[in-house]
Amino acid sequence: MREAAGQPAYAALKAVRANHFITVDGSVWTSRGGLLAATEVLDDVRAAMTAS
Repeated sequence: MREAAGQPAYAALKAVRANHFITVDGSVWTSRGGLLAATEVLDDVRAAMTAS
């Protein structure tokens, strides 16, 4: 994440500029499949939507 944050293209993203992003476990979102991974992805989304 630190490497991406140092890139101009990352800093130019509208969501990043508005602080509308969260860090998630990339292995869950890209590598794993099945019900457990889907549940973890939904947990990430739920947490992001209810965070204050």
